[in-house]
Amino acid sequence: MSLYETIEMTFLQLVKSGQIPTKLHLTEEGLTALINDRTLGASWTPSIPDFWDQRVLGLPLAKAAIHNALQVEDRLIIIEWSPEAP
Repeated sequence: MSLYETIEMTFLQLVKSGQIPTKLHLTEEGLTALINDRTLGASWTPSIPDFWDQRVLGLPLAKAAIHNALQVEDRLIIIEWSPEAP
């Protein structure tokens, strides 16, 4: 499963439980995975040259040091994902 699919699945689970994510925290590796993801790559807005200024599922991006996570209020929900082997 791609990182984008994992983010989307986690996002939908949170929304179904009544929690509204407000920000997506990504590591550099996570951002690179999204940039290279065929599912999402075509939907980046070309007029925004800095990938950190893009939005994913309508959420602004924030740099994370260790984990990819969705922010819900003041909590971070870790996104369990491992890079796929080439």
